[in-house]
Order: sequence, then structure tokens, then C-alpha cells
Amino acid sequence: MEFDRVEYYKSLSKGDLNETYFLVREIIGIEMAIYMTLLFGFLTVAYVVAAKLNRFQAVSLVSLYSAYTFWLIFSVVDSTNMLADVTFAISGQDTYWTVIVNFGLLLVCWIVSLILFFQVRRRGT
Repeated sequence: MEFDRVEYYKSLSKGDLNETYFLVREIIGIEMAIYMTLLFGFLTVAYVVAAKLNRFQAVSLVSLYSAYTFWLIFSVVDSTNMLADVTFAISGQDTYWTVIVNFGLLLVCWIVSLILFFQVRRRGT
């Protein structure tokens, strides 16, 4: 038997659902703040020192950045999915499209940051 989050949320009281809704929104806000901090930190490093890094340093930096970014992206996607489940349990509105939009936007930001990093690196050498 598989655990169904939507059915569980439907069994909660309205007060519990509202509290869960606002807690999950807060979690998403914190995760997005961490993601944006990481993104702009990486872009700053890319702009300032990417051309001065040797190949090993560049690969190490991009690998660590990518691993942590993917962990954050999937964390945001899971939280957004949870928020969509809670919203569906509260109002019956289907907001699962926000999961796909969040995933797409965060993935595009990651790709653009890597393109910028390698463009700055190529320009400097």
C-alpha cells in the first residue's frame, strides 16, 4: 500500500491545512533564497576569477556548484509538489503546473550560469 499525501491532507482539519500551507510556502521561500544566493555567488566568482582558474579548479568549482544546485532544484520541486498537494486538499484547485514551471526556470538559470562561466573563461584565455 502506497502512502497518498493528498488523501492524508484531506483528512486534516482546515486549521492544520492552513498551517501546513504557510509552513511549506516558507520552506520554498528559504530554499529559493539559498538557490539565488548560490547562483549569484557563482556568477560573481565566474565573472571575477573564471579566467584565472586552471582546468582542475574550474572543473571542481563547476562540479560542486552543479551538485549542490541540483540538490536545491529537486528540493524546491519536492516542496512545490507538496504545496500543490496541500492547495488541492484545501481548495480543489489543480496547481501542479507550478512544479514544472519551477523546475524549468531553475534549470534554465543553472544552464545560463554555466554558459556565462565558460564564456568568461574562454574570453580570458
